[in-house]
Amino acid sequence: MVVSDEGVGFNVEELDGGSPGFGLFSIRERVLHINGSMRVESEPGGGTRVTILFPWVAPAAAEKV
Repeated sequence: MVVSDEGVGFNVEELDGGSPGFGLFSIRERVLHINGSMRVESEPGGGTRVTILFPWVAPAAAEKV
């Protein structure tokens, strides 16, 4: 899944401190919990792009677990 915008952007290094992207921090923690990955690309004045990859389990396979 990719979400992007052409907004004001931000310094990605500030995410690890929980601000200004606490929402993104929370999403990253949830994605990692299901063995997914998340990449945030942004720079001040340059918009933002968030790419989330997560495993998909077919419904039939999920019932066997």
